[in-house]
Amino acid sequence: MILAIAFLLRRHPQGTLAALNMTGEVVYSDCGADDEVLVSHVHGLSGKPDYILSRGDELIPVERKSRSVSAAGAYEGEILQLAAYCLLVEERFGKPVRHGQLAYQNRSLEIVFDDELRGKLLDSVRAVNRAETAGDVARSHNSAARCRGCGFRQVCRDSLAPE
Repeated sequence: MILAIAFLLRRHPQGTLAALNMTGEVVYSDCGADDEVLVSHVHGLSGKPDYILSRGDELIPVERKSRSVSAAGAYEGEILQLAAYCLLVEERFGKPVRHGQLAYQNRSLEIVFDDELRGKLLDSVRAVNRAETAGDVARSHNSAARCRGCGFRQVCRDSLAPE
C-alpha cells in the first residue's frame, strides 16, 4: 500500500506539490532514469532536481526530503544541494533563479539563492575538486555514524567506523 502511494506521488507531481502547499506549473520532474540530467561544464556539476516549477517568469528548483525538518532548519548539505540545482537550472534555461524549495515531510522551506549562497556553493565545489586531486584527504568530522555511511569507508585510513 505504501509503495503504491509513493508511486502515485512520483507519477502525479502536481498533487504532491499541492499537498506541500506549493504552486506552479511543473516543467521538469525527475520521475525516471530517462529524465534529463542537468549539467554545468563550467563548474563540473550535474544533477536532477526532483521538480522544477514555473511560476510566472520564475523557475524554482524543488528538492524533496524524506525526513521532517525540525526548528533547527535544513542541514547545510541540503541547502548546498539545492543551491547546485539552482545553478544548474540557471545554466540550462538561461534564466536567473532567485530561490528554491526544500520540501520535507512536515513543511516546505524557501531557500534564497543569493550571491552569498552562490559563493558558498562555488567554494564547496572548489574544495571538492581540490580533494579529488589530493593524494590523501583528512577526515573533517568526529562522527562514527558519518563514517559508517561513507562510500569511502573501506579505503579510508582515518575512519571512525569499526570494520
